[in-house]
Amino acid sequence: MTGYPDVAQKYHISSVPKTVVGETHEFVGAGPESMLLKHVQDAAADPAGTAPASGLIV
Repeated sequence: MTGYPDVAQKYHISSVPKTVVGETHEFVGAGPESMLLKHVQDAAADPAGTAPASGLIV
């Protein structure tokens, strides 16, 4: 993340791809579109990031 060190520091990014949804839900790695959709839906259902969800790092 040499191009955006401030973003890397804010979201604790040490490798890419890393996706952060709504400031509270994040996951590392590439996957199918269905996986991304699941993470976005989980984040929408729990915007505070309080419920554990499979595959999410909160």
